[in-house]
Order: sequence, then C-alpha cells, then structure tokens
Amino acid sequence: MPTITLIGAGNVASHIGPALAAAGYAFKAVVSRSVSSAQVLAEKLSTTAIVNEPSVSLPSADIYLYCVSDDALPQLARHIAANHPEAVHIHTSGSTPADVFKPFVQRYGVLYPMQTFTKGAPLNFRDIPCFVEGSDPATADVIMQMACRVSDRVTPLGFEARRDLHLAAVWACNFVNHCYHLAADIVSRHPELSFAMLLPLIDETARKVHSLSPRQAQTGPAVRYDSRIINMQRDRLTSTPLTRDIYDMMSRSIHAHTVTEQNQPQTPPQAPSSQSHD
Repeated sequence: MPTITLIGAGNVASHIGPALAAAGYAFKAVVSRSVSSAQVLAEKLSTTAIVNEPSVSLPSADIYLYCVSDDALPQLARHIAANHPEAVHIHTSGSTPADVFKPFVQRYGVLYPMQTFTKGAPLNFRDIPCFVEGSDPATADVIMQMACRVSDRVTPLGFEARRDLHLAAVWACNFVNHCYHLAADIVSRHPELSFAMLLPLIDETARKVHSLSPRQAQTGPAVRYDSRIINMQRDRLTSTPLTRDIYDMMSRSIHAHTVTEQNQPQTPPQAPSSQSHD
C-alpha cells in the first residue's frame, strides 16, 4: 500500500484520514499550521504531527494528500510538491484544477469527496460520492484505487464538470444551511418557539427530493407570487435589510423558475417596496 503524508488537519482531513487508515494506508505525517490540530489527528492515524513551516522538511511518502483551503493550495504546491517531485500529489478541492501541481511535478490529481464535513460529526465515508482526476492514466488509476478503498460511489470527473458540481453543492448545502440560520434567527424572537419545531419540515423537504424533482417539490407563496403574504412577511424583516433582500430575490427566483418551467410568458414580479402593506 502506498504511504501518505497528509497536508491539513481540518474538517476534510479529520474524516478522510481515518477512512484511509482503516482501509490499510500508512501515514508518514500529518502537516498543519496548528500544532494542536495536527497532534489530535496524528494520534488517530498513529503517525507524527508536523507544523507546516518553510524551514521544516517533510518525510518522504508515495502520496501527498492536500486537505487545505483553495487559497492555500498554490503556495503549498510550490513549497511541498517541488521538494518531492517523485511522489503523487493529490488535492481534495472541488473548485481548483489539478494543474495547480503541474509546474512542479509529473504525477498529480484530485480526489474530491462531495460532502459537508464537520469535526466530530460522524459520517460513513463509504456513502460519500468521490470524484477523481489524474494527470495520466497510471496516476488516475492510483487515485481511483485509493477512492474505491474508502467509498462505494467513485466517478472519474474532469475539472469543468467538477467545479460546476461544487457550485451546485454550494447551493444545495451551504446556502441551504444559511437559510436554516436565518430561520433560527426569526424563531428566536419568541421564547415559545424553537428551531427544533422546524426539523420535521426540514426533514420532509429533504426526503421529497429523493422521489420528486426540486421543481415538483416546490411549495409556498412565491410559487404563485401571493403578494399579500409576501409583503406581510417581508415587513417582518425590516430590522434585517440584508435578510429582506434575500427574501425578495429568492421569492422572485422561485416564481420566475416556476413560470419558465410551466412554459408561460416569463414576467418576474418586481421587488415590493419597503413600505408596509395591509
């Protein structure tokens, strides 16, 4: 089995590292800016924790796996990949091309696990869709084998499709979760309300799109653009103008997509004025 040096000790690394260790991969080190994070993960992987500093040399490994932010990748590739040109260098980003490694090494690629990762929140990695790309067929095969040892849902995917998949994931996960946050703010106005009251609604909304298209599952006042309800609700958001703007844009977008998909003339309604309405 190839050996791995893991770059990063954040949310993604804390899940993919143990999954790979359970699949039989040995780790040479966990490298992170945070010594405490590196030590916690390194202990789980039975390896050494190293603070990422330019003066520190990293142990040799067959694979260097980068679980870091997109902004950090180019600098780390320049610093680490250039010093280990014989290894395979792999990142886990959905929106950075594999070619970030191209100036420095021959063999490189991507293993993108499409899931929301949070430290301490358990996941079954075998259920996580993973998307792989390699600089050449032999390298792609190494990454494919690696992904298949931890996931049952592995698909080869090029950069153009992968970055749109990541964009779709932002809408389906990150933006949706922010909507939960805004909803939690609204119910917090009343001591007799709690976010837990919304959980059956949230669960049913997610369940429906397993059998219906999102368009078929869409409900609410914006579908028919019920201006009386919409104006009443947006008036409740006068103290949070940014949230009110999001409400306006989402309502118009829902209605516009409803009209378009029903093959009706598209005439998106204008955003209501900020004045109160009866």
